[in-house]
Parts: sequence; structure tokens; C-alpha cells
Amino acid sequence: MTTVKRKNGEGTVRKIDAGIYEAVCQSSIPNPKTLKYKRFKRRGATAEGALSAAKMAMKAWEKEIIGGNDVKIDKKKTFIQYIYDYLDEIRKPNIGASSYHSYIRVTRDNLENEPIANYQLSMLNKEVFIDYYNAMLEKKSFKTMSMPFQFCKGCCQWLVDRSLLEENYALQAYPYIKKEIRDEFDYKKADELSNVKEVFTTEDIEKVYEAWQKRLYGEYTPVFLLLLDTGLRAQEFASLRLQCIDLDKREIYVREATGVRFKDNDRNSDKIEFYDKTTKNRYERTIKISDLSYEIILWMIEQTKEKCRKGNPGNLLYPTFISGRKRSNSTMEVGMKGMFDKCGIDRGVQQRKLASGKVINKGLCLHSIRHTYETLVRQNSENNLVAIALSTGHKTDMRMEDHYTHQHKEAIQGIITPSEQLLRNSRVEQEKPLNEANTEPQSDITEEQMYQMYLKLKEKFE
Repeated sequence: MTTVKRKNGEGTVRKIDAGIYEAVCQSSIPNPKTLKYKRFKRRGATAEGALSAAKMAMKAWEKEIIGGNDVKIDKKKTFIQYIYDYLDEIRKPNIGASSYHSYIRVTRDNLENEPIANYQLSMLNKEVFIDYYNAMLEKKSFKTMSMPFQFCKGCCQWLVDRSLLEENYALQAYPYIKKEIRDEFDYKKADELSNVKEVFTTEDIEKVYEAWQKRLYGEYTPVFLLLLDTGLRAQEFASLRLQCIDLDKREIYVREATGVRFKDNDRNSDKIEFYDKTTKNRYERTIKISDLSYEIILWMIEQTKEKCRKGNPGNLLYPTFISGRKRSNSTMEVGMKGMFDKCGIDRGVQQRKLASGKVINKGLCLHSIRHTYETLVRQNSENNLVAIALSTGHKTDMRMEDHYTHQHKEAIQGIITPSEQLLRNSRVEQEKPLNEANTEPQSDITEEQMYQMYLKLKEKFE
């Protein structure tokens, strides 16, 4: 065996056999437990490779010791394990609970079941990441993969900073993504999307409205119509309280929604919980109440009074009848899909295969109602685009927003809602005027009488 001596602090290398070299480096920092200088031994196919591995192991250990962590570097730890460590230690402290858990989900769907996930750090190189990038872009869009690709680059840089990886191979591989593979997928995806149903049709809306007029198919026909006619987010609707509804002025004041955070607001927790929070853009907004929305709100108040088994402690417009709590997105999603099936509505369901091999069904869903609202009101040339943005809670240009501050309520009241735009001209509308529908077929009740009913019901909950 031949031993190659090097300068002090640079370690030694010896040739053990053909194509096998062994390097030893000694740290200048003593082990806090033994007070002895720790030695690191690594092997490689070349003298330079073996020495580089030994030095990296030594530097990684030294950085952990200097940082106050007396740990043993796990050579068998896989890349996916480091990815999760990176998300937990680097990303988690700077983001909210919902974002963190979406990061975990994205990682599971796009990294965990790929070959690179099980590679040890010594197996990583530029070519490995090139193969991973191009393989994923053959089955998913560049937009979908942008986040997991960013995780790879961020994690590799974190490992480089800790001396656990020699170079940021994920970053080095990025320019080698094959454009033809990316483009070919995007073309295929574009063809698929051309046949995907993106919004509910006029016929779909008429079917739900007709079911509502006949009081068919449970609790969710009115929810669908109210969301469609107001553009409310599902969480905003679930959090809507009676004190935020002014039927006299025909206005809804959106002040809160349901948020997600770490359990007990502890960022170290692995669990999440729901809580009341401000709206997405952190400011109150006003929404117009149309005739249809007016009718539905009165019905919801009456239904809540009659059917809420445990009362309505949160003074909500439409809590769950069993518990009196806010309706969750998942509950409303299930209820909506069941109602669509009963109404005979085609949601344009298509199968999607995840990287894990799991097949899921994708189609029009709860959020599609808001998308339909925005599509319909924007298609109407009579509607003011700034007023629409203010009503829906989308961020607008601040100068425009300031300009409309004193008059935006008037502008919002001028929005022609989907019920005013579609239903009044529909075959259903021709059969039965909109203002004639009530909880019971009592067409002789005036608007003033309906409002007095609202005040009496509201008083019972306050």
C-alpha cells in the first residue's frame, strides 16, 4: 500500500487496491465529549475524490459542533429526508401553516416517489438532477414543477453551506432542462385543457335555480346561488355573520374568513387548526345584495333558526345544522358535488394521474363557482372593472382604488350580478318571476314584510 503524505491539516491518502483510495483528515476542533481530535476516514475511486469526501465530512462535523450541535453525520440519510429537513428548518419559520402543509404535499406528489428521493448525498451529481428534471417534465408542466425544482436548488445550497454537499448540483443542472421536452408537454396540456370545462354553463345555473325554486336537493342549492351571485369565497361565506348583512341597504360587509395555522399557534407543531382571520387582502369590502341574494339570505336565517340543534352561538348566517359551527370547505365541497349529481350537471370530470401513481378525478368544484361569477360579470360590458375588483377582493392599482374610495359602494351597487344577467332572461324566469319565490309559495308577501321578518329573526340571535 502506498501512503501519500500531505501538509499538516490536509490529511493523508493511501492506495488500498486498484481503483480504491482511502483518505484520513483530522479536525482541529476537539470532540466536546472525549476532548480528543476527531478523525474522518473516507474512500474513493481516486485520491482526490477520497480526500474531498473526508474533508467535507470533517467540515460538516465542525460546523455542527460550532453551531452547538454534537451530532453524528448520517451517511445513509437520503435526499428526500434532507428535503424535509430543509422545509422544516429553513422554510417553515418564514411561512404560514397552510403554505407549509402545501409545501409538504407538493414534495410528496413530485419528489417522494422519484428515484432521486432515495439517493444518498454521495450519489448526487449534476446528471442525476438533469435526469430528474427532464423525466418530470415529460409528465407535468414546467409551472407545476417550478416549486419542487426550487426546493431542490434551495436544499442543495443549504447542504453546501453545511459542507454536506460539495456543489449545488440542482442549480448546475437547471440550464440543461430540455426545452423540447418542456414544450412538448405544454402543447399536449394545452390540447387537453381546450376540452376541460372551466365554468358552469347557463344551463347548469338554470338547473340549480329550478331546484331551488322547488326546494329540492337539500341545503346546497341556495349556497351555490348565493356564492354565484355575490362572488364570495367559500371561507368568507362560512364566516359571514348576521351583523355583517344590511338588508335595508342591500349590502354585505366582508370582514373575516376562516384561516389555517399551526396548532395552538405554535410554529413547532406538526398539526394545524382553523381560526378566524381577516380577509385575504386584509381590508373590509362591500358586496351588493341582489333580489335573489335577498331571498336566499332570508331563507337561510329561517332555516338556521328552525334546524340548528345547538343554536347559533357565532351569530352566523348559515352554520351547520348539527353543531352550529362554521361550514368547512370540505363539507361544502361534498355537499355541492352531491347536489350537482342530483341536478344532472356535468362537472367535466377528467382523470389525472399523480406521480405517485394515484388516480384522482378533477372537475368543476366549489371554487369554480367564484370563477364563474368573475367570468360572467367581466363579460358584461356594463360592469365597472374596478368595482368588480373591489367587490371580489382582488388587489387593484392603488391609485385607482383610492380614486374610488368615496364612491365604490355606489359603483358596486351598479354591478349586474349573474342572477340579474342570466336568470331574468332564462326559461325558468319566464315560468316564475324571481321575486315570487319564498320559503313557502306565498307570492303576496311584500319586500317590506320580508324585511320585517328578517329583523325579527335577527333579533333572536343577537
